[in-house]
Amino acid sequence: MLNEILSHLDGSAMMYGNKSLTDRISGKFYTPDLLALELAERLTELVCNRSKLGPIIRICDPFCGDGRLIVALLCQATERPSMRRRKWIVTLRDIDKHAITAAEIAVRTAANNLGLKVEIRKFIGDSFLDHVPQQHDVVVTNPPWELIKPDVRELASLSHRAAAMHRTRLRNLCNRLNQHFPEANAEKAFAGWGTNLARCGWALALRSCVPNGALGIVLPGTIFADQASREMRRSAFHESTLVSATAYPPEARLFARVDQPVVTATFLAKARSGINATLSLYKADRTLKCTSQLLLSERELVAVDYSLPIIFGGDGAELLKRLSLFPKLSDLEGVGADSLWAGRELDETRILDKTVDGGRYPFAKGRNVKRHGFAELPTRSVRAAIAKQFKSIEFERIVWRDVSRSSQHRRMITAIVPSGWVTGNSLHVAYFRDGNPTRLRALYAVMASLVFEFQVRSRLGTGHMSLGVVRSTRIPQLDTKSVRRLSALSRKAFVDGKDAALEVHVAREYGLCRDAFAAMLDFFPKMEPAHRTTMVDKALWVQQ
Repeated sequence: MLNEILSHLDGSAMMYGNKSLTDRISGKFYTPDLLALELAERLTELVCNRSKLGPIIRICDPFCGDGRLIVALLCQATERPSMRRRKWIVTLRDIDKHAITAAEIAVRTAANNLGLKVEIRKFIGDSFLDHVPQQHDVVVTNPPWELIKPDVRELASLSHRAAAMHRTRLRNLCNRLNQHFPEANAEKAFAGWGTNLARCGWALALRSCVPNGALGIVLPGTIFADQASREMRRSAFHESTLVSATAYPPEARLFARVDQPVVTATFLAKARSGINATLSLYKADRTLKCTSQLLLSERELVAVDYSLPIIFGGDGAELLKRLSLFPKLSDLEGVGADSLWAGRELDETRILDKTVDGGRYPFAKGRNVKRHGFAELPTRSVRAAIAKQFKSIEFERIVWRDVSRSSQHRRMITAIVPSGWVTGNSLHVAYFRDGNPTRLRALYAVMASLVFEFQVRSRLGTGHMSLGVVRSTRIPQLDTKSVRRLSALSRKAFVDGKDAALEVHVAREYGLCRDAFAAMLDFFPKMEPAHRTTMVDKALWVQQ
């Protein structure tokens, strides 16, 4: 399948961010030695601790690249007598014939140097075609991570006809992958289609294990928590056992051209209910930060949509478990007169044709909004005929930016826009159908809070603030007194920008004590120390 795409590409001509399309969809981002050695050590430990080993150990990497993961595994095997004395049948698979050749040489050289008896079997081709693969005792791999979908930056170098053909090939490829790996399908794909190769690779790797076999895999950290990967996680956690996971932050820069958290994980191909896994977190300088145990029952897994906040560690997971007992924001939605509506308004495509000078229907977009206010006021007005199509503009609305990256100090960039304004789709909006200003500002306090954002951060997979993730975030049940108090605190934040009292009151509505809240603040490393000190001040907690 991938070969069909690559054969039609001049990969060097289709680049952005120093990455070619050929590099991305063929997975040419080889595993750093640090990851390879760490994963190999945990995987050999798992193999030795499982059921009795036979005289032959069959291992495979379906996306082998230059073979470094297999080499690392063989090196670790020599440290364990029970594995060193056995014969190894090593299967190398990759789409790149040059990579296969390099991998064969590397594995054979390592085996000779280590004194291991190794038989090498190599296959040049697309591993995704082998959706019912041969099974192995051990699988170790780093699959491609890319989303199969055309990008305007890549298509810019193609003619109109070539771009159309390229889109068609990619769509056909997505359809075939979706049929082969239904568990890897996204619950909802942006613009209707697009297939994540990391999820397909995870599914293929699990299928490649014999019952009770061992898998070691390198994956993007977001795959364990984002909304799109829910079905893949559900399938993986029901059909196999997560034994261990190690998370590295984006700042560790393990891959030269990848700016996202990285996770290595080991699985046993044996069904188990719930999660009981060892979790290790590394710091930006690639030194170990902490090790903990990640514990979730099957009921708790369902409550968090099978989301594992691995990059938050065991403490973060425990806090999210506590918060999962509260209702979701989406529980406020419905058709009732006082229900919540959440969504987006005006498509910003060709926005100059949809707006005019003036201020009758001010047009607001993401860049206009800052926390608790506006970075700049709108300068254009939406044409009246278009503005009147949106019933939502009759109301004040909570808004938050759609684009907000993990590297930012805060990701929920929130404000309230007045009635009559029209927002672009770079903003999400929410309002109560009865227009109740007190309830709206109380909900604003919750959505603008650190506790709410902590939950959102644990689930986001990209720099976009997924509306589905926000909808599924837990909110406290507020009584009349709390609604009035939070509304007043919101109004104060709009005036002076100070929200420490708001943060503390919301935290207490979630049932958090001062110590638990202080621990949660550790997951916001870019917070200003002075602001943190203010929010954990004992006097403020007594007042609230």
